[in-house]
Amino acid sequence: MITPGTAPSGSARPPAVVEGTGSRYRPGEIMINTADVERASGVLATLGAVRDQRLDPALRPFVTRYLVPAGTDTLAVIKRVRAASAERPVRVGANHVFAGEPVYQGGPGSPPAPARAITEPATPTGVGTGARVAVLDTGVAADAQRRHPLLGHRYLAAQGDIDPLDTDRPADGLDDQAGHGTFVAGIIAMLAPEAGLIPIRVLSSDGLTDEITVALGLLRAAGAGADVINLSLGGYTEDDQAPVVLEAVLDRLDPGIAVVAAAGNAGSRRLFWPAAFKRVLAVAALDTTRGRCVPAPFSNHGWWVDACAPGTRVRSCFVAGKRVAEDHSVVAFDGYASWDGTSFAAPHVAAMIARRVGTGLPAAMAAAELLTDAKADRLPGYGVVLRPATDLVNV
Repeated sequence: MITPGTAPSGSARPPAVVEGTGSRYRPGEIMINTADVERASGVLATLGAVRDQRLDPALRPFVTRYLVPAGTDTLAVIKRVRAASAERPVRVGANHVFAGEPVYQGGPGSPPAPARAITEPATPTGVGTGARVAVLDTGVAADAQRRHPLLGHRYLAAQGDIDPLDTDRPADGLDDQAGHGTFVAGIIAMLAPEAGLIPIRVLSSDGLTDEITVALGLLRAAGAGADVINLSLGGYTEDDQAPVVLEAVLDRLDPGIAVVAAAGNAGSRRLFWPAAFKRVLAVAALDTTRGRCVPAPFSNHGWWVDACAPGTRVRSCFVAGKRVAEDHSVVAFDGYASWDGTSFAAPHVAAMIARRVGTGLPAAMAAAELLTDAKADRLPGYGVVLRPATDLVNV
């Protein structure tokens, strides 16, 4: 698969990210649903675009990538292709760049803070037996199994899915989102301790990825037998159009798999992908730190959000190391942290689904039951209020 934050395989060019209109994308890459290629190939040829044969074979049944000459306006090419279709619209778009939440393009959220150790597990053993949850994130720390035995109990990871923690700034300690995947996996493990965890690294330790990388992660998760897939990541797209690569893969994903994603932390109603797909269960964040249950001020919201769960001062497993804060002070971590974001609301819901899968329900049915529970409270724009019986919030 493409290493998070890098150029396509076989390319010597460095990773590149272009800022669009409230979005980010890879320059020069045009992504088209493979079923629409025949209708778009003519106009692409006139614009000098060539089909990229280096695209991972696992994605070729779903999407085709074209590369345009250096200096060409990627978004202008996409608009030309859309405008040239006299019939139904061609499903074409950029290879959008996404980020791990809690912070997206400088939006609200918080850096992690050290927290006291948690007695593991936080939920009685036996919960979640038989369920398999894929965590598409930064991977997990190499010493996670030793430091957190609960993660090691049902841990199913490959060597390539280890979070490197510090890749480019040794003097600055941990990278911006180092430990993000360990933290997310910890929430699931504490709430559904018998569920199998499948960490799949799709985010760099600085929190960046793109559609292609996430799509390959989805296919890997499905191939590994995941019942539930957690995506604590996302971003915005040009013209708020559905991201082409993810749409194509999600449309073909086994409908029995429950896909859960963070709704984003910009305090906005704007569609945040992949959470905004109807196929995906979008999770907003609640603030439960003062004994009441209210929407977190940073949380995205809107008609497309399905549920909300605790996402403020959530406490979970973390990594050991030092992180330089914005005020240049050094913060030391010893395996546990407290963190804010919809990133950490989403795994609450993924774990709740896994717990029901452990009782014999198919994952999609378990997710549907959570969303249609007549006894559950609902908040306009935030969906069904979901709070696991075990509270991980650091009060």
